[in-house]
This record gives sequence, structure tokens and C-alpha cells, in this order.
Amino acid sequence: MKLKKVTLYYREMKDWLDMANYELEGKNVIIFKTTEGGFGIRHQCHGWKPCDKVWTANGLNPSTVIAVASHKVIKELLDVFSRATYMVNRFISETERKVFLSEMEEELLNIAAR
Repeated sequence: MKLKKVTLYYREMKDWLDMANYELEGKNVIIFKTTEGGFGIRHQCHGWKPCDKVWTANGLNPSTVIAVASHKVIKELLDVFSRATYMVNRFISETERKVFLSEMEEELLNIAAR
């Protein structure tokens, strides 16, 4: 699995990290799971909630919203994505990758629940 299908693109990560606090204030984000098993975040639009389908970059495969998170935890979510971006190229096997993604999903859901 390519890195870009596992976590945020570097460009997207940089865009989120470069946002000032006032730009994030009051804006919830959704955490979504791609059909390939990866994760991403977007600003919440159209009242999206868990289990809704959202279209992402390729426009072909809808991703599933797994959580809605407050703007107050965005930096924590980005920390999880930063670690994943670093870790994902270091997997030896598919099983190892799946275990990591499962743990990542649990961590994202725990942060979103705060």
C-alpha cells in the first residue's frame, strides 16, 4: 500500500499545521477511513456524521466518516498522523501494517471522543 493511501498527503499535513488557531476556531473536523484502509481528516461540512460517505481526492471511492472531532483536538490528531507518516514505510509485513492501522484508528477515535 502506498503511503498516500495510508495517511495524509504531506501537502495536506502541511496545510493543517500551517493553519493559525483562529482559522481552526469553532470548526469541527471529520476523521474518515478510506476504502484502502487509510485515514484522513477534513473540515466538517454538510452536517457529516459517523457512517456517512464522503468523496475524497480521487472522486471514485467514497470514504466513511468514523468520527467527528472538535477543533480543540486537531493538533493531537495531527500528531497521530505525523507519527503514522513516519512509521508506515517501515513495515516488514502486511500483518504488521494492519495491526498498526488498527491501533491508529483506536487512538484517533479516543482523541475525537474528548
